Amino acid sequence: MVYGPPNVSDYASFWNNLETTTSNFGGPWLLVGDFNRTLSEIDRAGGNPVGAYATSTSFRSSVHRLSLIQLARKGTRVALSNWNKNQFGKLMTNIASLRSAISVLQSSDLLPDNIEKKRDLRCALSEQLLFEELY
Repeated sequence: MVYGPPNVSDYASFWNNLETTTSNFGGPWLLVGDFNRTLSEIDRAGGNPVGAYATSTSFRSSVHRLSLIQLARKGTRVALSNWNKNQFGKLMTNIASLRSAISVLQSSDLLPDNIEKKRDLRCALSEQLLFEELY
């Protein structure tokens, strides 16, 4: 998930980092988020009036360079907002729960089942921490 920088001065760096990151993927990948730019004025849904920079050719060029395609939106803004809250709104609770569960397992016997559970919990914790960093 991406959130494009609101300042025009940070945009070149954003796209360079995105290109570097995506060049590591060998197969299909999905990029979702808010780029803080639109391909055309028609794509805008409310908000403040914007200048030409918001629909600039450099944005279209960057989208083309990364071979990005725009998927049709399905659902309402409310549905997307609810999805966002479900995915990211409980991060702190999830992280605390995972850390607590790992702590309990660390103080228990080193049984094979506990080792596997601990590994799975650490993997889930790493994923949640990554979401926290992105969010």
